[in-house]
Amino acid sequence: MEKVMARDHKDLEIHPLQESELRQAHDIKVEYLEDGSFEAWSSDWKSHPELTVSCLFEGQLIGVAYGRPSPRKDGDVILEGIAVIQPHAGQGIGSQLLHFFERQAEKGGHSSVSLGSAGGYVEHFYMKNGYRPVEFVCWVSADYDLPVALKHKFGLADEPLPDDTRRLSVSVQSLDNELRDRLMADLGVADVVAIMEKDCRIRAGETQWHHSERTRHGGPEGAP
Repeated sequence: MEKVMARDHKDLEIHPLQESELRQAHDIKVEYLEDGSFEAWSSDWKSHPELTVSCLFEGQLIGVAYGRPSPRKDGDVILEGIAVIQPHAGQGIGSQLLHFFERQAEKGGHSSVSLGSAGGYVEHFYMKNGYRPVEFVCWVSADYDLPVALKHKFGLADEPLPDDTRRLSVSVQSLDNELRDRLMADLGVADVVAIMEKDCRIRAGETQWHHSERTRHGGPEGAP
């Protein structure tokens, strides 16, 4: 089993989530990220166990990151959640957990990792770790009345979805919060999500991850 040991905290270990850790990881997910049944969580893990990773400190599970293959883009993995519990957050552990997740995605033959963020400090955390915004997105009902003028004003793509909703999106190259605010105001939606993406493929000359590789535990961060 591939794992990472942090140099400054020799008792910190990151590895693919084990079945024995499912219950505790689910507790962290529910407390810090999103609700959901343990049965659904367990089923998702069994579908793609390589895309759920855990972090242990002195034998205690203190962090988790999980995702799934994207249904929209071949080769892409969606990072659905990442959390490091208190008092361990803000010490660089989240970045190590994220990097290991990316390595798992690359090992599974995927070329990129993407995620959605509705704003806040976490976007800076992801950008510090190499993610770049590619879209602003919102979801509306199937019968939403989108004025043609607004569609042309923002260059919106309008995609119907199987669940009777529509996905409205505009391509971006930066976190333009003024544009985000205008979209929310003009479209009358509560949230506009930034889709952020990173190429996770290992190229010649880049640092590779190896079994029991020891990596530096970084300084304070404003995210997991």
